[in-house]
Amino acid sequence: MNEDEAKAIWSRAAELQAEAMVRSEAAASDDGSDDEEGPGVGISTDVVRAAALEAGIAPEFIDMALAESVGGITPSKKLTGWKDRYATRALGTDERRLDESRLIEAPPAEVLSVMQRILPNHPYRLTLRDTIGDDPLDGGLLVFEVPKMTSTNYTSFTYKMAWADLKELRFRLQPRADATQTHVSITVPLGHSRRVNWIASNVLTGVSAGGGGLVGLAVGKATAVAGAVIAAPIAAGAVAVGALGAWGMRAAYRAGLRKGREELVGILKSIAVTCRLGTGFFPAPPPPPAEAGDGFDATGLITG
Repeated sequence: MNEDEAKAIWSRAAELQAEAMVRSEAAASDDGSDDEEGPGVGISTDVVRAAALEAGIAPEFIDMALAESVGGITPSKKLTGWKDRYATRALGTDERRLDESRLIEAPPAEVLSVMQRILPNHPYRLTLRDTIGDDPLDGGLLVFEVPKMTSTNYTSFTYKMAWADLKELRFRLQPRADATQTHVSITVPLGHSRRVNWIASNVLTGVSAGGGGLVGLAVGKATAVAGAVIAAPIAAGAVAVGALGAWGMRAAYRAGLRKGREELVGILKSIAVTCRLGTGFFPAPPPPPAEAGDGFDATGLITG
């Protein structure tokens, strides 16, 4: 892996360990007791693991972070090097993933059973595509693919996830309190989302700037401004309209991340409520969606 990827592993492993420590302290209190390589040469996973161990990060969190980095549906879609830095500027955020979690008053097996009832059905229609780690009832990741929003598969969930092009959800179940409770976390990696939206931002800004230049040129001609001075309205139009396009893209992307986070919170609430009240209140599954190829992909038609 390159240097940027190694730094991401170290950072994520440290976060995982810190989160585990916070949960452990809280429990004790309750008990009363790609495209471009970054700078530098490639770094082996052994070197990454050894450096993290020297920094005091526990092996299990290093392994979890490494597994997260290579598994999933879109592991190779991340931007690296200068492209990643430019994407941060264009999108107005450095967020690399969405994280939400909730402590549910039910053992892991019961939570998993409820997830099997809820996630494949309306409005989510998630498909299990991959697993990362060992036991899904004790920290292993379950990787679900988000369905495309099409004319035949339009729900509030697919609509909101399509805003920022969020493609996968990773669930982790961790037992608590002698396995009578379950800490459920959902992570959405943003590597693919950042890449797609950065490219869209470049296209949008270029088209907007080009349109602004044409407007400026028309103004210059209409006022009979001669010679090199005609460049002024062209430049002014290009800068103004291009900046407006870039601002709009940043605002739309951040709004998409907010909508995606809202859906993660909603999924966790649905799981918690169903665990508490039982599946009797859950609606019967609707008919399966149309076969692939029916309808048209509406993902790119979102206008805010």
